[in-house]
Amino acid sequence: MVTMLRRGAKAAPFLLILVLVCLVLPASANGGIAISGSFYRQDFCLPQGSQIANPSIYVIVFNNEDEELYFELTYQAPPGVEVLFSVQRFPLQPGEQKQVYLTVKVAEIAVPGDYELLVSAQASRGQAGGTTVAVAAAQRAELTIWGESAWVSATALTPEGKPMEATLRLFHLRDGTRWEIAFSQTGSLEAKVVPGRYSVVAYISGEKRGEEWFDIAADEEKSITLTPSTVYITGLSIVPSLYVESGELASAKLVYTIKNLYQPLKEIEVILKIACNGETVEEIPLLSLPTLDVGSTSGSYNYAPQKWLGGDYSFSIQLYTQGKLYAQDETQLVVALTSVGTPYAASRFTINISDKIGEDGKTLEKVLVTSPDEKAWIEIEPATAALTADGKPLREVETEVVAELPPLPQNTIPIGPAYRFGPEGANFEPPLKLTLSYALQHIPPSVAEKELVLASYDAEQGWWKLETELDSQNHLASARVSHFSYFALIAPISTPKEVNLALIGEIIAGVVIISSLGYYLFRRRQR
Repeated sequence: MVTMLRRGAKAAPFLLILVLVCLVLPASANGGIAISGSFYRQDFCLPQGSQIANPSIYVIVFNNEDEELYFELTYQAPPGVEVLFSVQRFPLQPGEQKQVYLTVKVAEIAVPGDYELLVSAQASRGQAGGTTVAVAAAQRAELTIWGESAWVSATALTPEGKPMEATLRLFHLRDGTRWEIAFSQTGSLEAKVVPGRYSVVAYISGEKRGEEWFDIAADEEKSITLTPSTVYITGLSIVPSLYVESGELASAKLVYTIKNLYQPLKEIEVILKIACNGETVEEIPLLSLPTLDVGSTSGSYNYAPQKWLGGDYSFSIQLYTQGKLYAQDETQLVVALTSVGTPYAASRFTINISDKIGEDGKTLEKVLVTSPDEKAWIEIEPATAALTADGKPLREVETEVVAELPPLPQNTIPIGPAYRFGPEGANFEPPLKLTLSYALQHIPPSVAEKELVLASYDAEQGWWKLETELDSQNHLASARVSHFSYFALIAPISTPKEVNLALIGEIIAGVVIISSLGYYLFRRRQR
């Protein structure tokens, strides 16, 4: 039986009952039969003479009775529309379930308009034709039939231009939602679609490796070619290695994985290219293979130059096959140099402290936030008001080893790296405790340890010294601060005093006169 269901039209009492008892989730274990799945979430938009079928359109039938039942799936649709099932009749043991995929076909004779589709399951004892037990809750989907259409074809090719096996999925973007329209596992796809905006996505071994967006108008034919990246570098990261005592940057360890999803490649060379501030520093061979097999190949490299430069380092890993660049990836490291050339890895963390801040902006417990190099930290006591610049509770704290500092006051130098805590404008009442650790080897011989002082920076006032407490035994400097800013441990340096040339001239002249007079007197006595 085929019944036309336009939205707003009166349905038969039987169908109204189905809609009223429609369930999205499986029935409870207390008994009964039920339908779940994705069919109820669909909003089909199809032109005349088309169909839709993909793995995302299905129903799941449940037998929650205590006996074996035989199920038959049925549907209600307007004239010219069919719903096909991957399996329509099947038995289920008590507690069993079955997933059934659906295809919706719209004939050329179907009348354009808005409709509803209903799918339900009928259960019986014994083979087909046995005693009916119950009718499961139905699932309903929306269908819009269009009188206009267009054609889309998509193909996946290797970088050499050869057809390749790939999973292709065609999506229609409507009202901000992507609806899957077509699906193929052969590397090629064709579909009759309504005008609109679409994307074709290519998957290799279950991973998304290519995508293209496009618009298509009525009566237009569009051909899309995708070249999925079947070999790529993933997980590229860099881990700075620091000297324990001083926190200085010693080396940088790179970790990477090469993934090959499709077919073996020959004559593989993997090169690490290192640049600083855009200028190439080194090129280092990492890997040489006669064949790169399908799968994952992991590697690492510890970069320890004789001398670190200050600035932005880029580490690019490039994979070549038979001399042709096939894949590459890049990561960065910012290196900060102190005034005496000591290198530090400049990096930034953002720490979420939402669970430690109440709705009134006061801390619920002690909050400890440490810098990326673990050489600086802040301590916020319980019941401290921690607010952002606009007076809202502080939810995140930024902490950074700074690569470039605003100019320090005259006749001062930084002792170790500088730090920034943020966000800018965050304030604390009572003030929090800031602590920086330092290494004795960073203190110039001309500077006494007791002369070290913490300083804070303000864009309007510049640097100013903080009341600093020194722990010379543990080499720690601490101060109380009421807001976030740049912080540095600084020390005074002595500068040569200006030379008074006039005074020196007068002294030399006096010495010459005295010497001449002495010589004159000496000669007179000799006579």
